[in-house]
Amino acid sequence: MESPSQKPRDWDDYVVGFPMVMWAASFFFPALIGPKSNWIFPGTTPGYEAALGSLLALVALLVLAVMRPPTAPIASLPKLGDLLLIASVCSLWLANVWMLLAPAMSKRIRRGEGRFYLVTLWLWVFAPLPIPIRISAERSDFRGTKLAIGFYVWWASFLLLAILCTNLHLRSRQTTLEPYPQPPAKM
Repeated sequence: MESPSQKPRDWDDYVVGFPMVMWAASFFFPALIGPKSNWIFPGTTPGYEAALGSLLALVALLVLAVMRPPTAPIASLPKLGDLLLIASVCSLWLANVWMLLAPAMSKRIRRGEGRFYLVTLWLWVFAPLPIPIRISAERSDFRGTKLAIGFYVWWASFLLLAILCTNLHLRSRQTTLEPYPQPPAKM
């Protein structure tokens, strides 16, 4: 029979299950709602198409960077806010890889390892934020494209996963402290 102190640790094996279910469900919710004239995302776009679009945006950005003539003027570069938005959109597909790594990495985090994964997971929580911030700053949509519930469920799944993995990490580091530390023995 297991002791009561081991019971909570049994749930640690399944703690990433709920964020992963949220994440998987977000692919079938509408993530973007664009105008019918938009050739990239016309109409309602489910999350799986938005993820594919993010990967294709990265490929297009890399192709444009390679094809850009070296004599192009610096003034043709986008502003910092636009660069953050482009980097955010182009990197979102990679966050999905981090979610797929969650079951294996949560076991490493419980053992006190996996700090790199935990730090980068928190980076993936903050990476999509330029998109809703830009939309909020324009007080409407972004060039006719609006974020829908799928984006927010997708983002919330990463936030929940980061919080749960941080909890696992903090619990793995707990040590028992002596109430009255003893001085080192003299030799």
